[in-house]
Amino acid sequence: EHLWRENDLDWTGPLWPILFISGSGAATNYHIDPTPNLTVHLFGSKRFHSLKQPDRWCPQSVKDAYLNDKKLAVRPEGIREEDYLAHDNAPGDIVWIPRLSPHWVDAGSLSATVTFAFRQFRFE
Repeated sequence: EHLWRENDLDWTGPLWPILFISGSGAATNYHIDPTPNLTVHLFGSKRFHSLKQPDRWCPQSVKDAYLNDKKLAVRPEGIREEDYLAHDNAPGDIVWIPRLSPHWVDAGSLSATVTFAFRQFRFE
Protein backbone atom coordinates (compact mmCIF):
# COMPACT_ATOMS: atom_id res chain seq x y z
CA GLU A 1 0.00 0.00 0.00
CA HIS A 2 2.87 2.38 0.79
CA LEU A 3 4.31 2.01 -2.73
CA TRP A 4 0.93 2.92 -4.22
CA ARG A 5 0.60 6.05 -2.11
CA GLU A 6 4.19 7.14 -2.94
CA ASN A 7 3.11 7.14 -6.60
CA ASP A 8 -0.15 9.03 -5.97
CA LEU A 9 -2.38 5.99 -6.48
CA ASP A 10 -5.27 5.25 -4.18
CA TRP A 11 -8.48 3.28 -4.05
CA THR A 12 -11.42 3.17 -1.71
CA GLY A 13 -14.32 0.80 -1.56
CA PRO A 14 -14.30 -2.87 -2.43
CA LEU A 15 -11.63 -4.67 -4.39
CA TRP A 16 -13.16 -7.58 -6.27
CA PRO A 17 -11.00 -10.62 -7.04
CA ILE A 18 -12.29 -12.58 -10.06
CA LEU A 19 -10.82 -15.92 -11.12
CA PHE A 20 -10.84 -16.66 -14.86
CA ILE A 21 -10.12 -20.26 -15.87
CA SER A 22 -9.94 -20.80 -19.63
CA GLY A 23 -9.70 -23.91 -21.75
CA SER A 24 -7.33 -24.20 -24.67
CA GLY A 25 -8.61 -22.11 -27.57
CA ALA A 26 -11.06 -20.10 -25.44
CA ALA A 27 -11.37 -16.37 -26.09
CA THR A 28 -13.13 -13.31 -24.79
CA ASN A 29 -14.92 -10.94 -27.08
CA TYR A 30 -13.68 -7.39 -27.69
CA HIS A 31 -14.99 -5.51 -24.65
CA ILE A 32 -14.56 -2.73 -22.11
CA ASP A 33 -14.85 -3.00 -18.34
CA PRO A 34 -16.50 -0.48 -15.99
CA THR A 35 -13.58 -0.68 -13.53
CA PRO A 36 -9.80 -0.55 -13.83
CA ASN A 37 -8.41 -4.07 -13.50
CA LEU A 38 -5.12 -5.62 -12.47
CA THR A 39 -4.65 -9.15 -13.81
CA VAL A 40 -2.16 -11.67 -12.46
CA HIS A 41 -1.52 -14.66 -14.70
CA LEU A 42 -1.36 -17.88 -12.69
CA PHE A 43 -0.67 -20.68 -15.18
CA GLY A 44 -0.97 -21.68 -18.82
CA SER A 45 -0.80 -19.28 -21.75
CA LYS A 46 -3.03 -16.37 -22.72
CA ARG A 47 -2.49 -13.60 -25.23
CA PHE A 48 -3.79 -10.21 -24.11
CA HIS A 49 -4.65 -7.61 -26.80
CA SER A 50 -5.12 -3.87 -26.28
CA LEU A 51 -5.37 -1.02 -28.74
CA LYS A 52 -2.53 1.46 -29.26
CA GLN A 53 -5.07 4.28 -29.75
CA PRO A 54 -8.06 3.18 -27.66
CA ASP A 55 -10.00 6.45 -28.00
CA ARG A 56 -9.78 6.24 -31.80
CA TRP A 57 -11.46 2.84 -31.82
CA CYS A 58 -13.69 3.29 -28.78
CA PRO A 59 -14.94 6.90 -28.67
CA GLN A 60 -16.66 8.44 -25.67
CA SER A 61 -20.08 7.82 -27.24
CA VAL A 62 -19.45 4.03 -27.10
CA LYS A 63 -18.26 4.29 -23.48
CA ASP A 64 -21.31 6.36 -22.52
CA ALA A 65 -23.67 3.85 -24.17
CA TYR A 66 -22.02 1.07 -22.18
CA LEU A 67 -22.15 2.93 -18.86
CA ASN A 68 -25.62 4.44 -19.26
CA ASP A 69 -27.51 1.88 -21.35
CA LYS A 70 -25.46 -1.33 -20.80
CA LYS A 71 -24.88 -1.48 -24.56
CA LEU A 72 -21.85 -3.70 -25.17
CA ALA A 73 -18.94 -2.38 -27.19
CA VAL A 74 -18.55 -4.07 -30.58
CA ARG A 75 -15.17 -4.57 -32.21
CA PRO A 76 -14.91 -1.94 -34.96
CA GLU A 77 -14.22 -2.94 -38.54
CA GLY A 78 -10.73 -2.29 -39.79
CA ILE A 79 -8.59 -3.04 -36.74
CA ARG A 80 -5.29 -4.38 -38.08
CA GLU A 81 -2.38 -6.10 -36.34
CA GLU A 82 -0.41 -2.82 -36.27
CA ASP A 83 -3.29 -1.14 -34.38
CA TYR A 84 -2.95 -3.23 -31.22
CA LEU A 85 -0.40 -4.52 -28.75
CA ALA A 86 -0.33 -8.23 -27.92
CA HIS A 87 1.27 -9.65 -24.79
CA ASP A 88 1.81 -13.37 -24.26
CA ASN A 89 1.15 -13.86 -20.57
CA ALA A 90 3.40 -16.21 -18.65
CA PRO A 91 2.85 -17.29 -15.03
CA GLY A 92 3.47 -14.30 -12.75
CA ASP A 93 2.88 -11.66 -15.43
CA ILE A 94 0.79 -8.68 -14.38
CA VAL A 95 -1.29 -6.58 -16.79
CA TRP A 96 -2.98 -3.27 -15.91
CA ILE A 97 -6.22 -2.57 -17.79
CA PRO A 98 -7.44 1.03 -17.47
CA ARG A 99 -11.16 1.64 -16.97
CA LEU A 100 -13.13 1.51 -20.25
CA SER A 101 -10.08 0.47 -22.27
CA PRO A 102 -11.01 -1.94 -25.09
CA HIS A 103 -9.28 -5.33 -25.01
CA TRP A 104 -9.67 -9.04 -25.73
CA VAL A 105 -7.92 -12.25 -24.66
CA ASP A 106 -7.14 -15.57 -26.40
CA ALA A 107 -6.17 -18.65 -24.37
CA GLY A 108 -3.48 -20.83 -25.88
CA SER A 109 -3.82 -23.55 -23.28
CA LEU A 110 -5.67 -24.40 -20.11
CA SER A 111 -4.91 -21.28 -18.08
CA ALA A 112 -5.97 -19.17 -15.13
CA THR A 113 -5.80 -15.49 -14.30
CA VAL A 114 -6.95 -13.68 -11.19
CA THR A 115 -8.25 -10.20 -11.92
CA PHE A 116 -8.60 -7.54 -9.25
CA ALA A 117 -11.34 -5.06 -10.15
CA PHE A 118 -10.99 -1.72 -8.37
CA ARG A 119 -14.39 -0.23 -7.67
CA GLN A 120 -13.18 3.28 -6.80
CA PHE A 121 -9.66 3.94 -8.07
CA ARG A 122 -8.00 7.29 -8.63
CA PHE A 123 -4.68 8.69 -9.78
CA GLU A 124 -3.91 11.95 -8.04
